[in-house]
Amino acid sequence: MSLCRMLVAVLTMSVCALAGETVTIVNAAKDSKESAYIERLVVTTTDATLVLRFEGALDVGREMDAVKANTNDKFHHADNQLVVTLSNEALEEFALTVGPDAAGTLAVFPDKAALKVVEGAVELAIPLELVRYSPVQVIAEMYALYYGSEQMLATEGRNLFSAEGGDPARIEVASLPVKPDAPAVEDLKAAEVGPNSVSLAWRTNNRTSAHVTVEAEGEASRTIEEAYRTDGHRLTIADLRPETAYVAKVSGEDFAGRQAEPKAIEFRTTAVDAKAVKDDPWLRVQGKYIVDSTGKPFPLGGYSHFVGEYWWNEFPRYGTTAMTARYFRSMGYNACRLGLAEHQPGGWSASIMKDGSAFELYGGAEGFVKKFVRPLANQIMDQGVYVIIDWHDTYGMDAEKIEKIAQFWEACAAEFADEPRVAMYQLYNEPCFKDGQNRIDLAPRVREIMKDSITRIRKHDKRHIILVSDWNCGWGWATESQWQPVNFDPGDPQKQIVYSKHISKEHTTEAFMVGGVDRIADKYNVPIFFDEVETNGLLPPRETAWFYDFLEQPAEVRVSDVGVRAVSAPAPAGGFGVRPGVSASSAVHGARRGADRRLAADRRSAGDEGGRVVVLSLHTGRGASGGRLRRGDRVRLDGHRGGDRGGPGG
Repeated sequence: MSLCRMLVAVLTMSVCALAGETVTIVNAAKDSKESAYIERLVVTTTDATLVLRFEGALDVGREMDAVKANTNDKFHHADNQLVVTLSNEALEEFALTVGPDAAGTLAVFPDKAALKVVEGAVELAIPLELVRYSPVQVIAEMYALYYGSEQMLATEGRNLFSAEGGDPARIEVASLPVKPDAPAVEDLKAAEVGPNSVSLAWRTNNRTSAHVTVEAEGEASRTIEEAYRTDGHRLTIADLRPETAYVAKVSGEDFAGRQAEPKAIEFRTTAVDAKAVKDDPWLRVQGKYIVDSTGKPFPLGGYSHFVGEYWWNEFPRYGTTAMTARYFRSMGYNACRLGLAEHQPGGWSASIMKDGSAFELYGGAEGFVKKFVRPLANQIMDQGVYVIIDWHDTYGMDAEKIEKIAQFWEACAAEFADEPRVAMYQLYNEPCFKDGQNRIDLAPRVREIMKDSITRIRKHDKRHIILVSDWNCGWGWATESQWQPVNFDPGDPQKQIVYSKHISKEHTTEAFMVGGVDRIADKYNVPIFFDEVETNGLLPPRETAWFYDFLEQPAEVRVSDVGVRAVSAPAPAGGFGVRPGVSASSAVHGARRGADRRLAADRRSAGDEGGRVVVLSLHTGRGASGGRLRRGDRVRLDGHRGGDRGGPGG
């Protein structure tokens, strides 16, 4: 029996590609066919290349005056892209994107494969010297970006390609060797242990999946599996008991289907520091969780307060900033995303001046922070509500505007370095440049400006969490292509980074939540934060019900927690008021205590009642009551009122 055929016997979803022969894999994905999609993948090999031919209603390129089939909405244009990702022992998430460049010319990025496009088909010839080993795993998708104006992305659509069972296509290349060494677990250690959690770290000589079982006397064993294959593993496990001895056994499977011999490690969770639980409101990142001072995953739930909304007459109906915070606090929310801007032409800046610079008014970035941001934040924090400081106006950025924002963050870090009631800094809400936006080739520029602001912040503030976005303004599936090239390391020596995600109707699906959120958080061991979730007028009743049910699934289901991803901690009874009109009384224990004690009280109230934890930027919408939310009101969960006003997006 040939090596290729032996591998096929092991990997039942694999196909064998012999030189000169053709193998066809039909798309088994159940995605919508209303937009561009792949019908089949035809695989051939030559002496020097692996040739992948994708056939179907592809329509790669730019379509002007595009109409989105499932909504009949008309857009300025749509860019249809084919994104092909190859993984094996030599390639870790090697992605090729076929689509229009800034000028609309069709190209492949990066330029490491030969491209051939004919009607109904796209062909990529990939050098075998790049692939190196067999087998190779292939993931493909058609990705459509719909633009409301020349540069402003409005929405998107995505259709996947998969083999039977929804698995990636696995191709055995007969002319390439299998990596000879069997997989083995190395350097296993408990990198960080707290009262309720542990972070395990290990390496494997081959790229393997992760299979971890955790056991303790008198406690049912639990198993955590991650299908993503890598050679550097880090996995955080929460909801453990304090002062308990555990045994973790670690294994995994490589691309050739070979299992690593399990390796065991013993660890003991630490005792709970009662004083820290009671009095210390600091939050931090641990693995894919945001945790409290004891290391226990901490649920945030909140609303958005953008200073420009004074102009749009949004929040004054609740009274002052403090009254607004008190009202949402009474609904069970414990966080506010405070959106800031320096100047909005035709609008209001800093809530009191029109068509002027807030920086000039207050004497530069430092004066703006001390005289405006600090008093505004204090009004919110004094009601027992965490503040996420969000630099919201990131549209049409040029070098001058980027420098001003960076100066703001340095001043902000100096002012708030010792303020635990600030949950995190959101550096650039939706990074858009004056000469372009929503293009994958802008990813390096986004990384550059984020790193610069992080460096300036860390000169003064070593502790606060930092929230970063991506080249697609946080929308959709761009998180991975933005940060994978630097191994999800934006340049923070403190490793306190959370990744922003904005979603609307297209993303409130199981495919996106599990594939675009849960998978990334598991794969890279990072928290993902949904700071804008738009639902008002977008979701039909059935989808709305699914979305809410999804948010409330119990932690052990291990699907995405919308918000701080993978906060596998139960919500307070009743949740955080995500359903309109539903309040969570247990989230406001100690409401008449001091602000810091009120924040700490949330931790004690987040018991074992069940329910998923969400971190949402809640916008009230204009409900049927025209004022405060009542049971049955529709809401839009993002930074803006839905439906009746213009202004910048997101």
